[in-house]
Amino acid sequence: DDPDAQRVVGKTFVHWIAYLPGRITHLPEGVSGNGASLMHFDSATYEARNDFGKNVYGGPCPIKGSGVHVYRFTLFALKETVDQLIT
Repeated sequence: DDPDAQRVVGKTFVHWIAYLPGRITHLPEGVSGNGASLMHFDSATYEARNDFGKNVYGGPCPIKGSGVHVYRFTLFALKETVDQLIT
């Protein structure tokens, strides 16, 4: 997410929400976004809608003149599987 978007769009902007099974230890470059979907990498994954209104990764692209933006990556380990979370 992009907390620096607060001063431009009035909220922390979420670029990607992805649910991954524990067996995934890496993600290749370009695995989501620009026509690619994380599900093509592993069918047990799930991508939720981001603030671009899409279910894929939306890369950083701050509004011109909005200054430097810091991007945060937050990871959560869950007991439930992805299908239990989305049903």
